[in-house]
Amino acid sequence: MTYLLDTTTFSALMRRDAKVRARVAARAPTDRAVICAITRGEVLYGLVRLPEGKRRSALEAEAIYLFGQGDVCASPRGCCRPICLYQKGSRAAGHAAG
Repeated sequence: MTYLLDTTTFSALMRRDAKVRARVAARAPTDRAVICAITRGEVLYGLVRLPEGKRRSALEAEAIYLFGQGDVCASPRGCCRPICLYQKGSRAAGHAAG
């Protein structure tokens, strides 16, 4: 079975939430956990909004690690950055995005 992780769940993985990590780890060997391009874009957008520092660096490192896991991220990389930039521009203009 393939499980599509939403942004909240993926963020919990990034924060190393024990319950979420246990559920993902408990899946059957044939199961896959994936994210879509929108989730990837939202995660990237959340990271660029954080002030630079140790917390942002740690979360960026964790995101890069999780994005690199073959069974965790199945989204075309080229479409994620435009989502991030759209949200950033839209919010800067005072509009809610997404």
